[in-house]
Formats: sequence, structure tokens, C-alpha cells
Amino acid sequence: MKRRILFVDDEAMVLQGLQRMLRAKRDDWDMQFANGGPEALAALADRPADLVVSDMRMPGMSGAQLLREVSRRYPQTVRFVLSGHSDTELVLQCVGTAHQFLSKPCDAETLKTAITRAFALNDILQENGLRQLVTQLASVPSPPTIYNRLHEQLALPDASVEKVGRIIGDDPAMTVRILQLVNSAFFGLSRKICSPTEAATLLGMETIKALVLWTHIFSGQSSPDLRRLADEVSRHSLLTAQLARQIIEWEEGDNGTKESAMTAGLLHDVGKLILAFNCPAQYRQATLLAAQERISSWEAESRIFGTTHAEVGAYLLGLWGLPFDLVEAVAFHHAPSRGGNRAVSGLAAVHIADVLQHETQPASRVQQSALDQGYLESLGLSSRIGQWRDALKQGPAAGQP
Repeated sequence: MKRRILFVDDEAMVLQGLQRMLRAKRDDWDMQFANGGPEALAALADRPADLVVSDMRMPGMSGAQLLREVSRRYPQTVRFVLSGHSDTELVLQCVGTAHQFLSKPCDAETLKTAITRAFALNDILQENGLRQLVTQLASVPSPPTIYNRLHEQLALPDASVEKVGRIIGDDPAMTVRILQLVNSAFFGLSRKICSPTEAATLLGMETIKALVLWTHIFSGQSSPDLRRLADEVSRHSLLTAQLARQIIEWEEGDNGTKESAMTAGLLHDVGKLILAFNCPAQYRQATLLAAQERISSWEAESRIFGTTHAEVGAYLLGLWGLPFDLVEAVAFHHAPSRGGNRAVSGLAAVHIADVLQHETQPASRVQQSALDQGYLESLGLSSRIGQWRDALKQGPAAGQP
């Protein structure tokens, strides 16, 4: 069945341009074009779409207003917004309702790639095994209140590191955990950081938000088994995040992607805790199966649960409204070829970092995931693996390979 996509813009010439630009996809996509927000809502009422791509600046009903309404009426619809450089205030209104932001002008390949990736991710999050499991979960964690406050603060025009520091400082336990991590070898800072404001200044807002999520998820586990699993997963996640960030720096420079890669590395295995907490007997069964048959943990999970910790974690982060690229990196970190992303990105970095970090651990009865060689070759990264392995052996302070 063809995917249905609704494109929305108040300028007829723009819609005609989109039709011409995407003509080659007519056999794959059922495309409809609406002149403005009200016409788009009428079209959706007649037949809902799989994905909506809306311009930001439209008279009467802006793209932000339209996507909020689409989110309320059709929560399963993927929502993209096209925005120009002058749309900052309107873009902030879309936080939490738009899955993807694309800059105008947007060329055909960028738009087609973004839509293809969205459908690939949506497919995996709608698979029957995952949907059936999610309905059985007794407890799915919510993002911490402090994270929501930070999210709201950073959306304000007068957001500042001082205000971010004060929000974190209002939670003494979170402050202690953040400062412990910031002053650890993970970041390798040259001086001791004594306040959340200093941490936010040095590390950046997005990193601080990621650390808040990470400390919330991996702390406060009640049972000894869960605490042991949380310690194991959190240590591996920290190391994966560190290496993923380095890979982006080495390959792409400081282009902003490294923060997303680090966040995805921190959270890529959160699904393990959700499965272990909600379904302890089945999770132990999957762990035993992996050891007995020497298969990877995620292959064993797939047999027992009908899905894996990667999809479960991505589902949770999607519920929390985290960015599309981050959810994608978590969902596909074991099998990046299943996604549509063919760029050096957080997905590629987390996949590589996860596998290489597992290689450094003592021999286990459980078979670890292997590198997706075809995917790495498509990105031109295959020749770099040996150098990254060597750099990893030199420790976190190792320079560019």
C-alpha cells in the first residue's frame, strides 16, 4: 500500500514546485497538496495521512498551529515542518509537536531522504511485536520534572545558562549526580566544576539535558538485580556515548551532531531496563537463551518478546518527544541498514561505538553484535574501523586516529 503524504503551503507556486520535485516518487507515495492549514485539516478529516509536511509561515493558521492540531487529532501521523532562518520564534512553538525540522529551501534529495527515514522508523515502532509488548508494560517511566522544566526554559527567548543552572540547583540530588559525572574521567575536564551553571557553560545546554535524562533513568532502581543491570548498562552507555561523540568529531568536526550522538549513546540501551523491570522472568529467559545458544542479547529478546530493547527504548524516547535523529539512532543501533540514514550521523557513530566498546569487555558467553559492514561501506567508513579500535585501546584521551 502506498504511503500517503500531505504537503501544506499557502503559496500555490511552492506546491507546484513540490509536485514537480517529487514526481519520481509517484509510484511509491500517494501525495496530496493543501493550500493552507484549514484545507489540510479538511483533507485529513476525509482521509488521514501517514505524514504531513507543512510550511511554517502561513496566514490564518501557522505551521505550528496546524501541527499541534494534527498531533491532537491524528497522533500516529508523522509531522515535518519546513522553516526558514527567520522563523525561530515559530519553530520554538513546534517543540514537542514536530518530529523533524527541515530548512528552506529544501532540495529534493534531502526531502526524499528525510521522508524515507521517517517511514523506516515509524515501521519499526509500529511492528506488531512491539505494539503488543507495550500494551502489557505495567510501568513506563516518565521524563523527570526537571527535564521538562529545562525543555521549557530552553524554548524561551531569554533562556540562559544561569537559569538552567538554577533549575538543576533546585534538585540537590540531581545536582550531586550531575557534578559527579561532570567531574569524572568521562569528560576529562582540566579543572573541577563546582556548580550546575559552570557545567552548563562548559558542556552546553543539550549535553546537560542529556545528563539529566541519563541520571534519572539509571538511578533509583529498587531491586539488587535491577541495580546491578543499571550499573552495567550505564557504564557501557557512558563509554559508548564518549566514543560516539569522538567519532563524530573525528569525521565531521564540531558540527553540532556530536551532542546528539552523545545523547543517543547515553540512552541507546534504556530499553533493557524497561524490559527487565516490567518482565523480569522473560528478561531472565532471554538472557539465558543468549548464553545457551551464543547469540546476541537482542536476537534472544526478539525470540522471547517479539521485539528488542532497541525498539522498546526508541518507543519510550519517542513518547518523551525526543528528536527524531536520536530516536532513530536508538532504534537501529544494532542494525543501521534497516534505517534510511545514509550519512555519518548519530546512528552510525552509536552503532560503531556500541560494537567496539563491547569488544573491549571480557569474554562473555553471550555473542555480541557485529559491525554492519555493508552499511559502513556505503558511508565510506570501513577503512576507519582499525584506527578507531587502536584509538580506543589508548583510552578516552586518545587523539584523532
